[in-house]
Amino acid sequence: MKRRYRETIHSMLLQLNNFAQQLQTSADELAENEEKCRHVAKLAYDWEYWHDIEGNYVYVSPSCTNITGYRPEDFFADKDILKKIIHPDDWQNWRTHAHIKLTEGEVEPIEFRIIKKDGDERWIHHVCRTVYSKDGENRGIRGSNRDITDKKVIQEEVKVLRGFLSICASCKMIKDESGKWTKIERYIKEHSEV
Repeated sequence: MKRRYRETIHSMLLQLNNFAQQLQTSADELAENEEKCRHVAKLAYDWEYWHDIEGNYVYVSPSCTNITGYRPEDFFADKDILKKIIHPDDWQNWRTHAHIKLTEGEVEPIEFRIIKKDGDERWIHHVCRTVYSKDGENRGIRGSNRDITDKKVIQEEVKVLRGFLSICASCKMIKDESGKWTKIERYIKEHSEV
């Protein structure tokens, strides 16, 4: 009887040890996956966030600091911070956007301006999507914000240039500010640093 008792205990100890090893392997794999996710999030160029259905931030990527001047901790401390930094002229556009969800849970991308912590104005391309649990429960919104200020500046410059320049492609001439037609090569040489 003692022998059977010892064998049972030994068997249980082996099973317990095997279970502990499986748990350790799972914990190691989880830690490795978390580390990968942390690196991806930390190195992301875009400002990513996730807020729950009450509007509290669950995640804010570190890149928010480069784009807004605010740290992730600032977003966790003030769930309305995004609303506060949206340019007043773009507030209505943002409000409307937040309520026009497509059937797939995505929201039509929008562009708006924010005012950074240092007062600088930046253009943002924003797209978001509803986050669902594996059971289909709404878990909030995941947003992605890209700083497109440089793109907006270039678009404006191109718009201005289009208004100034008249080009005749077939004769390879350009109309200058005074209305005089000049060969393109000569015009570029006279009006650029090339």
